[in-house]
Amino acid sequence: MKKWIVRTFVFLFVFEASASPVSVSVTGTANTNAMGYTQGESYTFTWVVNDGYTGSDGFGDGGDVFSSTENLWFSTSTNDPWLWSSVYGNGLVGTYTKPSDNDQAPFEQLKVDSNGLLCWAACRMDSATMELFVNGVVVDTVVAYDLNIPGLDYSDTSFINPASYLVNYTGTYTSTGGGIHLDDKNRNSVEFTTTSVTIGVIPEPSTILLVSLGGIGAWLLRVIKRKGRA
Repeated sequence: MKKWIVRTFVFLFVFEASASPVSVSVTGTANTNAMGYTQGESYTFTWVVNDGYTGSDGFGDGGDVFSSTENLWFSTSTNDPWLWSSVYGNGLVGTYTKPSDNDQAPFEQLKVDSNGLLCWAACRMDSATMELFVNGVVVDTVVAYDLNIPGLDYSDTSFINPASYLVNYTGTYTSTGGGIHLDDKNRNSVEFTTTSVTIGVIPEPSTILLVSLGGIGAWLLRVIKRKGRA
């Protein structure tokens, strides 16, 4: 009975954790005073991978690419699956929403090549919006580029789920290059010099529930042991 309880909770926890989405959080200092950001101040922006991403054809722009020189996950059509389930950060207001009013928006990329890691969320058409705002203006682009993470491998030659790929690099890294770039619909922009990158697993609500259930399971084991000694 005791072994069955332990095995059940361990199996469920591992199963749920393996299905959890992965986030890339990039911290950088603003290079100028622009769009409400202050030069020299530190800000963090986060891209959360859709762990259910199944690949795309890019709607004529070229879709996912897996070769000896790059791994590229690339969503450019409302018909493509979401690449990012969430994008947020300091100064950004609203909830990231994949546009539905134009087949050529959004422009989502996760790319790994010799330059490092790139995370890109954008709307290429003036009519589209990601429902994110900065300083009261609609955001057009949120991108982090040339993120140098030790050991990044981009040799996959067939599709791999982006969350499954990134989970191999969980941790916090000091940045040795790269940047963050924001644009708004008024053509204002601001650049940040990156200082650190954190890749982490985000527990699903069901995983959090299972952790709580695990505590209940541990309590049941203690009750069983006490009864056995009685």
